[in-house]
Amino acid sequence: MAGEAIARGIERRSPRIVRPRRWTLLSILRGAINPIGDRQMERDTKTQQAVLDLDARAGEDQPTTA
Repeated sequence: MAGEAIARGIERRSPRIVRPRRWTLLSILRGAINPIGDRQMERDTKTQQAVLDLDARAGEDQPTTA
């Protein structure tokens, strides 16, 4: 399915390809939603700490599969 959608989008020279179709609205609204989420995360100390913890692990060997 995804491959077919990508091939069709390339053939039609579509500027974007969104599948499944139910994600189209979210894709359109992300320009408004993302800044709101970013502001919320800037105020949330737990989220900030989680990001710092993940950044600290950046050099570690990580498994690519579960």
